[in-house]
Amino acid sequence: MPSLQFPKEYANDDLIIKQGDPGEEFYVVDSGVPEVYVKQAEGEDKKVLTYGEGDAFGELALMYNAPRAATVKANGAVKVWALDRLTFKVILMDTTMKKRNVYKGFLEQVDLLKSLSEYERLTIADSLVAETFPANHEIIRQYEAGDKFYIIERVR
Repeated sequence: MPSLQFPKEYANDDLIIKQGDPGEEFYVVDSGVPEVYVKQAEGEDKKVLTYGEGDAFGELALMYNAPRAATVKANGAVKVWALDRLTFKVILMDTTMKKRNVYKGFLEQVDLLKSLSEYERLTIADSLVAETFPANHEIIRQYEAGDKFYIIERVR
C-alpha cells in the first residue's frame, strides 16, 4: 500500500486543525511555528502549546476516532507533512505489533510471569515502557511508596 503523505503549506494565521472537526490527518512539522489553542469555558481561545521543527500532532483524533481537541494555527509560514488516517493507522498497528512481539518473547523468559496466560503476557507487553538508567543511578529507594514494577531487560 503506498504511503499517502504529502506536504502542506500554510500562511500566517491559517488554520491547520480546527477544534471540534473530525480528524483526517496526522502532521509532522517541517518548518515554521504552529501554535495550539484550546477554547475556554468563557468562549475564548487560549494558546497552550507551540510546535517546532520535527514535532508531530493530530494523532489523538485519529487514534480515538474523536473530534479534534484543539485548534492549530500557523504563526508565520508553516510547512507540514500530512499523513492520511488509513496510512497512520497501518503504521501505528505495524509498530505496535512489532513492539508487542519483541516484548512477548522477553516476557516469556521471566520466571515470575511464566504462569500467566498468553493473553495476560500480551496485555503486559502492550503496557510496557522501556526506561534506561545510567550506571549507579538510584531507581528505587527503600521505604518509599512504589508506583512501578521493573523488569531488568539488560545490564550493560
